[in-house]
Amino acid sequence: MEQKDISTEVYQYFLEYSWPGNIRELRNTIEYCMNIIEENEKSIELKHLPPKLLNNKEKDKKIKTLAELERHAIQNLLQIYGNSSEAKKIIAKSLGIGIATLYRKIKNLEV
Repeated sequence: MEQKDISTEVYQYFLEYSWPGNIRELRNTIEYCMNIIEENEKSIELKHLPPKLLNNKEKDKKIKTLAELERHAIQNLLQIYGNSSEAKKIIAKSLGIGIATLYRKIKNLEV
């Protein structure tokens, strides 16, 4: 079997993927790619990756950080209740945090 290169996109994809199956999953992925790549193709491209691997990566992209979730929740509540001091007291109470904590989160999360 002829040696193939790995495209920059695939290399970056491999670096960013969490590899829950460890080295076995990586080895199986490369073996899969080598089995489906055409003889005249010089490098492994994203199109050669197993669909399962591509779908899992998309799921990883959908996972948000805690800061993103907090920012989103606070933004939604500000839209519902408004931006007044009284509204912020209601928002803080509904989130189960103190008013000072809410103001700090608004500042730190750039809401």
